[in-house]
Amino acid sequence: MRRHQSRHLRDAVGRLRRGLRKQRLQHRQWRRLPLARCVAPDRRDLRPAAGTGADHESSGLHGRQGTGLGAARRAPRAQAPADGPSGGLALCTEQRVRPCLGRGSLLGQGAPPRLPRGGRQQRDVRAPVRPIPQRRNPAVSTRDSHPHRLKRLSMTTSTFGGALDGKLRAMAAAGFGATEFWPKDLFEHPDGPDAAVAQLKAYGLEVSAYQALRNYEGAPPEERARKSGIATQMMDQMALLGADLLVVASNTSEETSADRARMADDLARLGDLAAARGVRIAYEPIAWGRHVRSFEDGWAVVRAAGHPQVGLLLDSFHSFILDTPLAALSDIDGSKIFLVELSDFARSALPFIDIARHYRLFPGEGLSQMAEFVQRVRATGYTGCYSVEVFNAHCRAGDPTEVALRAMAATRGALSEVAPELFQP
Repeated sequence: MRRHQSRHLRDAVGRLRRGLRKQRLQHRQWRRLPLARCVAPDRRDLRPAAGTGADHESSGLHGRQGTGLGAARRAPRAQAPADGPSGGLALCTEQRVRPCLGRGSLLGQGAPPRLPRGGRQQRDVRAPVRPIPQRRNPAVSTRDSHPHRLKRLSMTTSTFGGALDGKLRAMAAAGFGATEFWPKDLFEHPDGPDAAVAQLKAYGLEVSAYQALRNYEGAPPEERARKSGIATQMMDQMALLGADLLVVASNTSEETSADRARMADDLARLGDLAAARGVRIAYEPIAWGRHVRSFEDGWAVVRAAGHPQVGLLLDSFHSFILDTPLAALSDIDGSKIFLVELSDFARSALPFIDIARHYRLFPGEGLSQMAEFVQRVRATGYTGCYSVEVFNAHCRAGDPTEVALRAMAATRGALSEVAPELFQP
């Protein structure tokens, strides 16, 4: 009996040893296979996943999972494009390893598939990969993408505070089709002028005017030469923006000459520079100018210059604050009006320049006869752009979107009846 029991014990020990050797051999064969770039298996079950390739696809996994905790740690996580199978989860596509090993086979050839312990399939513990939203390239946007913009209505960037992108976005959202640009707008971005140009294209805005050359006409010869150099630089900047209108404000310097003929000659010289670059000059009389204040004075100088590239800029603020008779607008040739600017104000004892720079209002918000002004401008034959130019400390501190919407609402309320064509895209 003892001899029989001992024989059975030896057989059992032999079977156990053979099974252990087979498991060690299988483990060595697994370790020799290259690691697939897949996610780690469920750490609650560290045995290799079983099944055929179809089984792996149904679970969203394609790679081989190693055995033991060390194999699980060696298998790195991977993120793949979100357009694959299994609901957008990342898949291992670099290598599809062979099915898991089975009994009696070194490499699992012909081995029947088996599930992990308890009949569970391995769990995909990866979070869904959210697609990254595509950012629009500003350089490919064009004005044709914004058919609702009002091409004959413009607004100046100086009405707003903050960065250029927010200003342009606000004007475009309100429906303005153009903007007055300043050198500071062109160079404020760290990436230089190209960034400003890209932003303009992104929002589909044209440049109605480039502001502004000052203290030019009637200046002493050396100062006039310096200003001519500045004008040349500004015209080169306009080429980057695609702008064709440079604003020249009437001279406020005490050193300027009162000789109208000399002023006209200086504007004609500037017109020659503009003609060589394919741009125009809009001469703007301002209320605190040294010798040219009203649009009547400005029209006399422009007419004396007699240059096709030199025209007049009409600003309603300067007209109303000086109480210039609006009937005089009928004397102006509409083809020589290059731009019309609109703003309102409330009467005050403050100096003109302080009201102009800090307390202007949008059209119709003050006491000016804005409708009559526009009617008389239209009667001259003018068919160009109207630009809302408001400098106001409250607006600069406000939200640009709200300010732009307020500007459009005020302008529409003041002018929609007398000039309905301005509000047609």
